Amino acid sequence: MLEPKYGSPGSIPKTCPNCSLDIVTEEMVCPQCRHPLQKVSTLRVLGVVQVILGIFLMSVMAVLSFLIFNIVRNADDPSATTRFTGSDKDLLFIIGIFGVVFLVGVTSFAGGAWQIIFGKRNKYITRAILVFGALFMLIGLVVSFLT
Repeated sequence: MLEPKYGSPGSIPKTCPNCSLDIVTEEMVCPQCRHPLQKVSTLRVLGVVQVILGIFLMSVMAVLSFLIFNIVRNADDPSATTRFTGSDKDLLFIIGIFGVVFLVGVTSFAGGAWQIIFGKRNKYITRAILVFGALFMLIGLVVSFLT
C-alpha cells in the first residue's frame, strides 16, 4: 500500500500521477518531477464515483440487452406488440454499440476499484477507458456520416 517516504506531523499522504511517487508531505508538488501531487483520499473518493459509474453503465446495458433480446425474439410473431424490423446488420451494430458501452463500464469499474484499493490511478486502465470511449464516439461519427 502507501509507504511514507517523508513526513512531518500534519502531513497528508499524496501520490504523483506522473512518476507514481507515494509520499507523505505538506508540499503541493512532487519532489522528483515537480508535477502537482494528488491527495490519496481525493483519489479514493473519485474511485468510488468511477465504480458507481461503471456499475450504472453495466446495469443499463444489461437491462437494455435483455429488453432488446426479447424484442428480437418476437420478430416473427405477428401478434407481438413490439418487433424488431431491422436487418441483421442493424442488429450487429446495436450489439456492437452495447458491447463498447459495456466495456467502458467494466474498465471504469476496474479503474475505480484500483483507485480505492491502492490510492492512485492505474495508467493502463485509464488509457483503456479513453480508448473505449473514443471508439464509442468514432462509431457514432461513422454512423452519422453513413446515414
